[in-house]
Amino acid sequence: MDPQRIAELKGFVRLLRKNPAVMFLPELDFFRRFIEEDCKGHVSPPPSPAAAEPDEPMADVHQTKVEEEHVDENVKVQEPKRKEEPEEEHKQEVVVEEEKEEEDDYQDPDIVPPETDPPQDMGDPNIEVSEDAQSLSMEKRSDGVRALREGRLYESLDILTEAVRANATSAPIFAARAEAFVLVKKPMSAIRDAERAIELNVDSPRGHRSRGHAHFLLGHWKEALKDFYNAQQCDYDEDTKIWITKTKDKIEAAEARKRK
Repeated sequence: MDPQRIAELKGFVRLLRKNPAVMFLPELDFFRRFIEEDCKGHVSPPPSPAAAEPDEPMADVHQTKVEEEHVDENVKVQEPKRKEEPEEEHKQEVVVEEEKEEEDDYQDPDIVPPETDPPQDMGDPNIEVSEDAQSLSMEKRSDGVRALREGRLYESLDILTEAVRANATSAPIFAARAEAFVLVKKPMSAIRDAERAIELNVDSPRGHRSRGHAHFLLGHWKEALKDFYNAQQCDYDEDTKIWITKTKDKIEAAEARKRK
């Protein structure tokens, strides 16, 4: 258990010892019920206002600094008799809360947070592409893909962006830049490029494949699986077959955690 949380718990127990009336604050009703119903403990009712000590104001509940100290685990508090609530229903609520905490605490190592970069330059698809622009875009695409294969990822992004500016109607250029964005772990940018590639050519295997990898990075397993399958229909690829298996494993693991 987190040492910081243990320290906070010890500090809270210290506060209860000094001022037992804190237990009867409305916001701590859940904790008092836990002591009384689950732990079969006893919580004494708060003292009358006349008996309360003037040097322990209720505001201390929100101001007391948590300090570590020894807690006597054998101490038991007394409780007034009260109407019992259905124990089974309470246990079910506790189980549901624990499951939610476990699901929220799980962090998949393959998932990355979506980048907050502004949208990349997508070029102007309305500009008529001249022969010179067409030749330039093909040259830049070739250079960008070469840089990508050699691991010069950010350089490849710059080169491919030049290709996009020269020709914003080429599906292969957008698909290649989507691959580069995936490799630098910028899934949102990759999805934008991949979707543009698919708009320009619905049968673009690299467009579907790149979008699948981007969804995989975001933990969108079902969307990734769909894209990988579409890529295989356009052009079968052994590596994509492996990614399909990985994605299925992710989906099964996520469903298994929900069933626990």
